Amino acid sequence: MIVIVTKKSIRKPADSFVNLPRMDYELVCNILRLLGETGMDDEEFSFLLGKRNKYFFDVIDPREKQKLKTDQSDPLAAIFGRPHRKILPLNAKHREMIQLHHATRTETEVDVVDKEPKKSIYTYSHIVYPPGEPVGRKIIWEKTEVKGLRYKLNDAVLEFLDLKVTAGYFRKPRLALPLYLEMKKALPPDSFSVVDLERGLARLLRKGGPLMRTTIDTQYHYHNWHEVFLADPSDRPRLVEIWEASVRATHHFLKEEDIQFFLPMVSSDFIPQLEVYGIRNREDVIMGFIGLTANKVEMLFLHPEYAGCGLGAFLMAKAIKLKGKPLYVEVNEQNPDAIGFYKRMGFRSIGRSDLDASGRPFPIVHMELPKKGEAAGDDDGEKSE
Repeated sequence: MIVIVTKKSIRKPADSFVNLPRMDYELVCNILRLLGETGMDDEEFSFLLGKRNKYFFDVIDPREKQKLKTDQSDPLAAIFGRPHRKILPLNAKHREMIQLHHATRTETEVDVVDKEPKKSIYTYSHIVYPPGEPVGRKIIWEKTEVKGLRYKLNDAVLEFLDLKVTAGYFRKPRLALPLYLEMKKALPPDSFSVVDLERGLARLLRKGGPLMRTTIDTQYHYHNWHEVFLADPSDRPRLVEIWEASVRATHHFLKEEDIQFFLPMVSSDFIPQLEVYGIRNREDVIMGFIGLTANKVEMLFLHPEYAGCGLGAFLMAKAIKLKGKPLYVEVNEQNPDAIGFYKRMGFRSIGRSDLDASGRPFPIVHMELPKKGEAAGDDDGEKSE
């Protein structure tokens, strides 16, 4: 828990100071107040934001300009159970700034006796000088960290999570906050805390457990365990099976004769020539695969049973890690879902062909994932999704 102390200060303003938007500063102050009112500590708050435990405490460091922004406030109403008007600093004017003087951070190790757990006290302090007032206000934010504590797992929370796993809730990547809100509806009030959910998920993340955690768009997501692996020739029958099932489910413009034309080529020509990575679940079932050359995605297919679970993004992340950027792909123009997927991954259209590589009348959209800093919009001026 962060303790807030405010004192008068006769210390003169500093020559240098941190200058930041008043709205961002007041939002931090409002959140600290709400943490005290609700009894939630900053690490629980960080967890519900999908961040590491010390995220919020690091963000509020008065020596740094980076603060929690008002445009990141969407989840706050759900976390605190308050309307946004009770959270956002509505009195702060647009582009109004505030100066933080004499900003400091200190860390103190507390002496312990015998087998008491170790304690560290982290203190942030700064002084603000309200307009027209003769003295400043020294504001102290203090956090005590206790190390080595043992906690008992909440059986009701573990049962709730086990049911979610069994029901397939984690087939898609999930954030902690929606899960917490569902748990609030399912379990009696005051029967659990945020930290009970965090520790329950941590148990499911252990080696051999059913879940894993991945950072997506800077937030932790929880999902069914999977493994991306380098496929070998023994996997080829399953890869061909995935290709055919996926094509039948998504390539509705193909006739049966077209599928039968491509099927032996996929098995004998395409897959053997590519660097292929599969993605499999805990039951060792291959759910999809991606085929790569030097800097190009040649194939990316998921079995329909596992479509919509975010697996394509995991395979694409593997491709980017291995091949870097720019990265290229060719997509059937008549498959708008695939084009939309690649746009969400950051690809842009760079060209079009009337015929596919086999000379058949299936138009192809040529796409590129540009290097960082290059324009990501389509060549017609539209931005990628």
